[in-house]
This record gives sequence, C-alpha cells and structure tokens, in this order.
Amino acid sequence: KRVRQAVSYAVNREDCLSVGAEGYGAVCFNSLSPSTEGYVENPSGYSYDVEKAKALMAAAGVTSLDVKAAVVTDAQERIMQVVQMNLKEIGINLTFSRVDNTVLTELMGNNEYDMCMNEYAHYQDPELFYGRYLGAVGIGGNNWAHYQSAEADAAIAAAATTDAAARQAALEELNRIICDDQPWVGLYTEELYCLAHAGVKGVNINLETTYWYHTICY
Repeated sequence: KRVRQAVSYAVNREDCLSVGAEGYGAVCFNSLSPSTEGYVENPSGYSYDVEKAKALMAAAGVTSLDVKAAVVTDAQERIMQVVQMNLKEIGINLTFSRVDNTVLTELMGNNEYDMCMNEYAHYQDPELFYGRYLGAVGIGGNNWAHYQSAEADAAIAAAATTDAAARQAALEELNRIICDDQPWVGLYTEELYCLAHAGVKGVNINLETTYWYHTICY
C-alpha cells in the first residue's frame, strides 16, 4: 500500500495532462471524476511531492523495484514516458510495452504486467463500473489491479439501496477507501467538447454516451 501511495505522490499529473490531452482537462487524484455520485475531492490529500514519495518507499522497506507496464494508445505512451521518469526518481524502474486493447483484460487477468494504463468514461452512477473494476468479483476480469478489500466490497454492497442518503454515504466511503488504498492512480479528467453548426438544434453532450443523435434536427 505504501508503494502504491508513493507512486501517487511521485507522478506529476500536470505533465501527464499536458502530453496526454494537451492540457484540456483537470488533474485528478481520485478514481472518480467530479461528475460522479459519491465523489469526494482528494480525501487522502495527495499532491505532487517527490520527497513524500521517497519517504513512503523507505517506510515500505523498498529501495528499488522493477515493474512492467502496458499501454494501448499513442497518448498513453506519451503519458507513460512521463510516469517512467517520475518513478525513476523514487527507485522504481518501469518498462512498458504497447498492447492491443482487445487483449488487455486477458493480459492483466493473467498477471503478465504489473501495471497498465487505461481510460474509461466517468459514468454519473459509479455502480456501473466500481464493482467490475475494483470489486473482488472483477478479479480475473476488469479488476486489472487484482484489488481485493473487504471494506471496499462492503461499501459497494451498501450502495445497492434505494435509500438515497444511505447510498450517497456508502459511495463517499467507497471513494475514501479507494483513494487511500490507490489500486488505481487517477491522473486527470479530460474536457469534452462538441462543435455544431449554428442552425442545428437539439445538440447536447451526454456524460455517459458522449452524444445523443436522436434529438438533432435542422
């Protein structure tokens, strides 16, 4: 856990945003975006702090570590080069390879890579992805970190209720647990843009499916 936290402190997210999305977005220390239910802004207080990262590595008793990572896109390659340089400062030697997105789940499920980089839509309802990405049920599938936490699974289960207040509390607790454990190191959220002719009506951006075309008319 301390090594994962060290990675979070060591990564310069501003640089990642610059090379990955040309600066169009906002750095993020969570596995959720601000548009998602249960979002709590950086509850563990992470920042870009190399000295803090080094202290966590020392506390974990890790002086050097070799890790192998996977990327799937051009942007991810650029971001991983930044991460590679950042982690070298704290004694983590990272090498990475580009793989096809269609086999990423299989490769990570088989532990063929220690880390991977990926991106996903921040659905407004985290129940659409939290279980399969970070629940024990997702191990061998989309839970690429092989993360297993009784506390996280309990919070996921508690969120499955029609009691709005109880659901919100469970999702916020889940956000705090994930931020503290750092099975996923959030980097940034991208801004979403839509260009349309002034005469076209009914244009909108939907957070979950990007565009709704059935409302468009001229």
